[in-house]
Amino acid sequence: MNPESGSQLVMSDEISKLPDSLLQHILSFLPTKEAIATSLVSKMWKPLWRSLSTLDLDDSIFGSSQHFVQFVDAVLMFGDFRTIKKFHLLCRSYSIPPKQIKIWAYAALKLKVEQLELIFPFCCYSLPSSVFVCSTIKELKLEGLMVDPLSRVNLPSLKIMHLQGVQFHGFKCVAMLLSGCPLLESLSLSLVGMDMHASVLAAVGIASLKHLSSAAFPPFMMTLKAFSNVKFLSLCQDVWSPSQDIPMYFNLTRLEFGCFAED
Repeated sequence: MNPESGSQLVMSDEISKLPDSLLQHILSFLPTKEAIATSLVSKMWKPLWRSLSTLDLDDSIFGSSQHFVQFVDAVLMFGDFRTIKKFHLLCRSYSIPPKQIKIWAYAALKLKVEQLELIFPFCCYSLPSSVFVCSTIKELKLEGLMVDPLSRVNLPSLKIMHLQGVQFHGFKCVAMLLSGCPLLESLSLSLVGMDMHASVLAAVGIASLKHLSSAAFPPFMMTLKAFSNVKFLSLCQDVWSPSQDIPMYFNLTRLEFGCFAED
């Protein structure tokens, strides 16, 4: 026997002696496809993936959209998940049936997800408004999505929210969203599909965000008073509302300010 291969077997055997909870924690750092592949190691490893705390689903490592959809459906169907800490869905390589996106989002909510990350290249998929009525989500990252009209928002546990290239049905929905996140600490906001210049004349007010310490957003779409407690503030804009009252930022330690370059 090759000495090197022998040492690998010993190491593998030693790893197998670790408690299931620790093995599952280690597997949670792998893409879900690779984590499931470890079930081939031995019978003892076979059921471990069914109770993973993290689902990391990336369509780029699959040969087709059909294979990816079948894989995600099978994971959600055959996994024995009571709750999951993180649900990360990255779809940038293939076109996925829109109904599947909603099905997967509902599944994540049903599993009482704490970190929800849905990443898409363009605003060609709509996100159900029920995502914004969830008591368990602590971190929400969305990219390239359209949000269905909001009738109410309740995200009592949310602390981190990063929205990149997300489209809402008007600025009032954005205000409703932020007002429904009383514990929000970090905000990064980049919106598409709205008339930014028209919003200058009617900046939308939101409830005070007392816990917010970091914010990055275009300021012309809402009043700045709600962000007066932040320590880090990043403002990017190409227009400015002359009617905006700039509040005192007593806690501010870092300020970034930029304008979009003109053509």
